[in-house]
Amino acid sequence: MTTNETSQTIGGTGEDAELLHALARAADGLTMRSESDYPFTIVNFNDINENALPAHLRVLTSHTDTTTPIETTTVEHFFRVAAKHADWHDATEHARTLRFQALVELLTRSLRHTRVYRIGERDIAVFIIGQSASGAQLGLHTRVIET
Repeated sequence: MTTNETSQTIGGTGEDAELLHALARAADGLTMRSESDYPFTIVNFNDINENALPAHLRVLTSHTDTTTPIETTTVEHFFRVAAKHADWHDATEHARTLRFQALVELLTRSLRHTRVYRIGERDIAVFIIGQSASGAQLGLHTRVIET
């Protein structure tokens, strides 16, 4: 995801659009490491109620079977490894860690009721969604592979 590509798809107005641009910039070039590294994309569910979000995410990811698990966790827990500095990190890894820390702060500072939704078992769709000041459901999407 590049900022130019993302800016063409950002919806919303005013503060929501500014926040979506900030999320796009913060996530630009970052990937969520798992057995395959996937980038982050922004999501804007401004017409979806928070209570309807899990069902909407099931449909969006083609997991309409209610036996497919949806796990929820906190932003801090989801990014606990990516945002944690380790002594063995070189300068590049340290810079990456700082970017993940900034992303976590942006998500938790700018959105209310932020949750991470993990949908699936091995090929897992991940949505990091919170409520903006206008009430829209905004955030990021990525995938993780866990076998």
